[in-house]
Amino acid sequence: ENKLLSMDSSNRYQLYFEEQTANREKNLIREKKIIHTLLTRRYKKNGNFNKAIDHANAIRLMDDRDTRAIQQLKRLYRKTANYTELINLQRNQVLKKETIYTNLGLIKALHLKYRKEVKDQLLLNESISICNVFLNEWDLKDSIKSRVIDKLCDTYILKKSYNSAKSTIITFIEE
Repeated sequence: ENKLLSMDSSNRYQLYFEEQTANREKNLIREKKIIHTLLTRRYKKNGNFNKAIDHANAIRLMDDRDTRAIQQLKRLYRKTANYTELINLQRNQVLKKETIYTNLGLIKALHLKYRKEVKDQLLLNESISICNVFLNEWDLKDSIKSRVIDKLCDTYILKKSYNSAKSTIITFIEE
């Protein structure tokens, strides 16, 4: 952590070319990410998950496309049973780049919170809504469509709407 502080406060020669400045900035960010990654691992290994989350979040804030940091955050949120933050992270991923996979991740997080923390029907309603948008508005390949149908049926089963799950499967098979 001291290394991070010293990196930000150290005096550097003034650069006159934009390329040099950009390279320096990239190198600083890369070094900071490495340090935060090492600190995340250390705190996770020592069982200090809140500090590990802070450092993994610092990486994500520096580079929101860093998939390793995002995966690490997901694991840490599940380990600490912080399902609300997991859902927020997944929602941010959907807002940043809406794909079938980011939405499936969001549905998984919604189901996890429902199963482990709070039996809130709104979580399941959101899952159903997401699935219906994909089934009705997106042109999906059968392999992807079957995953969406699977998540939709899981949601219906969690709601104890077994007939809806059954009719969804029958409709999918008959198509």
